[in-house]
Amino acid sequence: MDTKSVILILIFTLGLISTSESRWSTTSCYVCRSNEHCGDPFRNSPTNEDRISLLDPVTVSYCPSGWCSKQIEGIRGKFEDDDEPDPVTDRFCLGKAPPHDKEGCVEMEISRKIWLLCHCKGNLCNKATFSSEINLRVVLFSLFSSYVIMRHFLTFVLQFTMGIPPGPAFYSALAQRESGNDPTIVNSWGFMGLYQMGPSALQDIGYMDGNGRWLGGNGRPSSQAEFLNSRAIQDQAIRQYHILLWSRIPQDVKNAVGSRVGRVNKVTESGLLAGAHLRGPGGVIDYIRSGGQIDDKDEIGTPCSDYIIQFGGYD
Repeated sequence: MDTKSVILILIFTLGLISTSESRWSTTSCYVCRSNEHCGDPFRNSPTNEDRISLLDPVTVSYCPSGWCSKQIEGIRGKFEDDDEPDPVTDRFCLGKAPPHDKEGCVEMEISRKIWLLCHCKGNLCNKATFSSEINLRVVLFSLFSSYVIMRHFLTFVLQFTMGIPPGPAFYSALAQRESGNDPTIVNSWGFMGLYQMGPSALQDIGYMDGNGRWLGGNGRPSSQAEFLNSRAIQDQAIRQYHILLWSRIPQDVKNAVGSRVGRVNKVTESGLLAGAHLRGPGGVIDYIRSGGQIDDKDEIGTPCSDYIIQFGGYD
């Protein structure tokens, strides 16, 4: 069975599980968009109660995710001014639960207007503003939860269907070979840390910009010192980079797994990945397609085939 089939089966199975679980959920949410019946005028405070009317256009809708949301749009400094339009209130069901599983509210300025954005977990819980601690990240996570969940799900699936990235033993051996297991080392070519990652690799995974500046945020280091002082960050970075590297190796090269090529008695996935770590995808492409005749070397003369051999069999 090929990788695509495995992924499709897993997605289908998860969909069935999700559907089955949703039948047991009794969560509903108020749904409306109005400046009249959907809620009292917004008074610029996340703790004010608003007395919702159950007259039209308010409806009650089943919510599979179990998470309800409330959003109020207003105008800066003029919430109580009768000459200005009433704030518009939306109540609805969130399509996806936030990955952090926490309730929250936040005020945001969008196009010169103040918005109150909240979400909560529970049956008909979006009848009023919520008293949870204001947290901008809560709302932002909710807005992008579909993207984040799908990205991490696909990464998870790819790890188990392709064996990439390999397990801890592979990375322990790679760290020993690359840096003597020293996370703080930086060589004369600018390669750094346990796995001797260079600026181009760090740019590929979004840790640096094109000018070599550290980007920070979202679990990324904001400086070289932060990167070198954290094994956890380096472990995360190398796995992200290796998933990217593996995606850049064409299928005909991957098809060589299990066969003898040149001085490599048995090509393996982890060996190909290590060869790409040393000389990039182009290094293993040239080696496999040339039958081992082209064996690219790094700055100190280490051939690509050395890494294919040494790190073979970890998958």
